[in-house]
Amino acid sequence: MDNTAHLRGIVDARAVLALCVRDAIDRGLATMKAEDHSSVEGTFTVVRDEKSGNVLCVLDALLPAESPFDDVPRDRLRSVASRLQAPYFMLTNFRRVVTYRTDAVTRRMPDEDQVVGWQAGGDIQSLDDVRVAASSMNVGTAIKHSLSWLNIDSALDPAQRVKDASAFFAERVTSLFDDMVLCTDATIGQRDAALRLGTSVLAYVLMQLRKPGEIDRLSIPYGTQSADLMLDLVGAFFRQARRRGFAMLPSRVDDVHVLPKREAMFRMTLADLVHFLHRFDPERLSDTELHRAVDAVLQRCARVQRTSVPTIDAIDLALRAVIHVRGRISGKMTMLELGPTQGLASVRQILMSGSDTCDARIYAPSADDERAVVLRSSGRLDATNDVRILRDTKVSKTPWDLVVASSTDHHDRHRLRLLLSRMPIADNGVIVLFLPMSSLHDEEYDAMRYALTSRFAVEWVVVSDAEALAEPDTGVCCVIARKLPEGTLQEPPARFVYLRRPIAAFFPTSKASRDLEQARLKALDEFVAYLDASERGKLNDEAVVRMVGQTTLRERPSWEDFLIPPDILASILVKTGPHLRSLKDIADVSGGMRTGANDLFAPNTHDIANDDLEMQYWQRTMDDGSVRDNIILTSADDVETMLGLPHSDRRLLLLPTDRAELAGTNVLTRIERAERDGIHLRSSVRHREVWWHLQPPATPHLIIPKHQSDRWLVCANSVQAFITDAFIGITLHEPTRADALTLWMNSSMGLFLTELVRLEDNVLDITVRDAQEFPVPSDTILDAIDLKRHAQLSRRPIRSLVAELGAASSDSVRQETIHRDRRKLDEWLMQDVFALTDEEQRWVYRFAFAWWNRPSNVRHLTNALANELERKHKIKPLRHWYTPLLEQLPEEHRRTIIVDTGLTRAEVDGTMFGWRVTCWKGARQDTVIDCASQEEAEIIALFLNLGKVTIEVPSDAPIIADVLPRLRTFSEDLTRTLDDVTSTVPTDLRPALARSVKATMTAL
Repeated sequence: MDNTAHLRGIVDARAVLALCVRDAIDRGLATMKAEDHSSVEGTFTVVRDEKSGNVLCVLDALLPAESPFDDVPRDRLRSVASRLQAPYFMLTNFRRVVTYRTDAVTRRMPDEDQVVGWQAGGDIQSLDDVRVAASSMNVGTAIKHSLSWLNIDSALDPAQRVKDASAFFAERVTSLFDDMVLCTDATIGQRDAALRLGTSVLAYVLMQLRKPGEIDRLSIPYGTQSADLMLDLVGAFFRQARRRGFAMLPSRVDDVHVLPKREAMFRMTLADLVHFLHRFDPERLSDTELHRAVDAVLQRCARVQRTSVPTIDAIDLALRAVIHVRGRISGKMTMLELGPTQGLASVRQILMSGSDTCDARIYAPSADDERAVVLRSSGRLDATNDVRILRDTKVSKTPWDLVVASSTDHHDRHRLRLLLSRMPIADNGVIVLFLPMSSLHDEEYDAMRYALTSRFAVEWVVVSDAEALAEPDTGVCCVIARKLPEGTLQEPPARFVYLRRPIAAFFPTSKASRDLEQARLKALDEFVAYLDASERGKLNDEAVVRMVGQTTLRERPSWEDFLIPPDILASILVKTGPHLRSLKDIADVSGGMRTGANDLFAPNTHDIANDDLEMQYWQRTMDDGSVRDNIILTSADDVETMLGLPHSDRRLLLLPTDRAELAGTNVLTRIERAERDGIHLRSSVRHREVWWHLQPPATPHLIIPKHQSDRWLVCANSVQAFITDAFIGITLHEPTRADALTLWMNSSMGLFLTELVRLEDNVLDITVRDAQEFPVPSDTILDAIDLKRHAQLSRRPIRSLVAELGAASSDSVRQETIHRDRRKLDEWLMQDVFALTDEEQRWVYRFAFAWWNRPSNVRHLTNALANELERKHKIKPLRHWYTPLLEQLPEEHRRTIIVDTGLTRAEVDGTMFGWRVTCWKGARQDTVIDCASQEEAEIIALFLNLGKVTIEVPSDAPIIADVLPRLRTFSEDLTRTLDDVTSTVPTDLRPALARSVKATMTAL
């Protein structure tokens, strides 16, 4: 390197830094002032306290290709800060601003004590980049935050400062990994190659620290100027290690293609990574600390690679739940781990229970998997009493006591089914599954659920709402099942747990200090015991716990109803219902026109030009005297924005009835050509008196495509286009509210509510009936919508629902994933208008997403209304009081009656031979049931009138006398309140919903 050019670059960098510091102080740091300080080493920027005049900090700048963590410039600036008696000094290469404590650096304390922190600047490659306005603003902001933090740090007593070496280690390594990815073109292949290089270097250093005599210390000569040479050197170390048996390291790393303009940055980053790992000495960390640090690094890599991995807290909760139900086993437990956790669960089990209690194996079929296992185990691979790699699960024939498997890819469902069916599991052995929530209700997972319930007893199903159980969030749930010994008579119920609060609200998270580890485990055990405390389950603000029998799980094709809080949908309906009405109350809704021959009546502009069609037939004069084309929309692809600006190039021909008026026109020639082709004989046009004449159609204010093409779009008809039957037209009674209503109907809240009142599944995404029943808010709410604030949302193309909601499925959709401008509208409606909680907002998005492709609104409405009847109206379902009474009786004192479906009423009448129940289907008498007493007949009639087909009644007289008045009150209350709770749904939906609610309330 040209030393003169380098020194000149340093002088320029210091001059730029001085300007940035002064700009940062001018932006709100009134208690500080900046000045230059010249010394033998050069000219530095000094920041003093305005009042006392004491030096607070000395700042120096490096070139963007140099590291602010480098020892040489750090020690040089430390000597200057010591002479000036400055307690802090800062080094920056304009990419990062690093703040050091002068005294800690002088005494050569550990890195986490030396460094106060660092702030990210801009993506700077040269000093010219700093001079760009946006970049200089970012650098100034980083300096301002760093200077602001000095007052806080100086006010703290040294004992009050948090010293977390593992967090510092993880943050330094992940920041270097991020820089490595930035040095490539960031494609998937290069991203993975850069992360593979970084994790391989980390794994190599950890293994070299554990086994210094087997592999050489990784080092890169200081000042190496070639990125390719650096990669060759690192690759040579890896190949030598592979020859010595460390096959988890890659044989080559030259597949990392560094961008030419970022080569200097890559050299700095790779050298800094190797230097930091050796200088930091990870071996000084405890096993728990080092495990947390490496896990944070791997979780960051997984997040970049879009690979979902369960969190430490989720795994710890699952492992403690296993111990709570099964208890600790004597001797050593054999454990197998499969999936992207890659040893995380095994290490957590060993750290919590001790290495002498667990013999863990991790399935790692590839070198990348092995390397991840090495990192999870902090370099302790195949050590005694520690985790070990298993390359083939068929090798081991010994039954496993614990199997932990994780998968978020639905393509793995067949492997999971085979695992559950064939994996050797010991009696009372447990399998822990981390799966997407869709695996509990999706038809594609039916075989997997069957294999699970046929061989195991499901004990726990844990779902977390406020905090994801995996990172990045893919809607993961935890399933814990146990293999019961042969001959077990009574199977324990499954506990479906829904956590409504973040995990930190229940027990300290894994990020807590290591001093709290034992207290954390105690709190974790207490939390598991709290969830398991009640045989009837729980329903409160913290968690929902449902106890479900194993027989019910085997009979139910879907477990979705057990995952949704029963009060959530009812709460949303209570908050929104008073403000809503049907669209048909404020507008006329109808389908578009049918021309019967679009090829004739809707020519495109190319046909119009070729045939030279007269414009008076495809244009019209408006009331204000302007002339407008007869644009006609024939397909959902014609519109893509809420403004409804169409892409259609078709025009509607409106022709007179008298052929004489068309004489000599090109339009008449087109009609005659159509008649020669037989178009006038089509059934779609021949019913007209004059087959080519169309009544001038109305132009609606809003239009809705019947086929939405995986999106949700309602358009304002801003160009006053005509529509065919591919659309639904909405003509408002108050046209001035068209734009506000368009925003409402396009909002996620509007989508959720229209899906909520959908009558049934239809081949169309929306029908005229659905549009008529579309819930719309009051005029006050519509008038309060700020059209200008949401103008960007109105103008941009509406993408698919997956893109708009920012999630691949309803399992992982959250407020943070929603498109920004859509979320702005949703947030105002949900929070400010309807006062929905965060949990309720998340469920609005989930329901809207789930019901789009899998309509189940009637079932969810049924569960919500049944919960409302139970909690608000105090009507207890029969399974809570009638079923326990029946179960007390022996079989000979119970009577089961099965009748045909379709009965409309049942009547009790007495004869000379006794009492009986007469069943009717309309006006026709159907079944007659003989009864032993009047009370028994009345009970049977009550059940039949409630819609029951299978009836089980007691034959014991005292029980009958006790049940009859309670059942009569139950029937009267249910019939009376059903009308009240279903009053908010459309009229045509109420009968089906009432039958469904009755069936739920009377289920035994």
